[in-house]
Amino acid sequence: MAVALTGWSNEGMRRTAILGLVGAGLLIAGCSSAGDSPSATLSPSTGATTTESPSPSATPPTGSPAPPLTADLTVTVRPTGTGAGETHTLRCNPNGGDHPRVDAACAQIDHVGQSIFAPPGEGTMCTQQYGGPQTATVTGTLGGSEIDAQFSLVDGCQISRWESLSELLGPIGN
Repeated sequence: MAVALTGWSNEGMRRTAILGLVGAGLLIAGCSSAGDSPSATLSPSTGATTTESPSPSATPPTGSPAPPLTADLTVTVRPTGTGAGETHTLRCNPNGGDHPRVDAACAQIDHVGQSIFAPPGEGTMCTQQYGGPQTATVTGTLGGSEIDAQFSLVDGCQISRWESLSELLGPIGN
């Protein structure tokens, strides 16, 4: 893209305009996500923009979707954060148990996957907000893997995890 900067009387203003255009181009190039579309980069030596296509490994595999996750879980929710709480069982594929929202909870687990049961990684930055005293424990098996997960509402990361499993754990504030 060539831009003529005629009529500018000051060399410094011309440089500022050029740097602004280069910066805007880099910002736009940086906003594209890998795998979505080719990425554009600016060559430091020539100033030319080059386009790279995503690598073949970045393309999702084709074929049939993954089979639904099987689950055999025990869920205990403590509205006040302590005490015995309320415990339910949940089985998925085939669906069953005494959980009040069996089908919705199984569908949600299948949608969000196993990784939501892992605590946020060490060093993860979480907003410092408090969502309430509720806690929950989920134990059992999911997709053949052992699950022993703890949930609370002590910060933004924990609140987000809970909301991602609201059909399994129940809404916040109950």
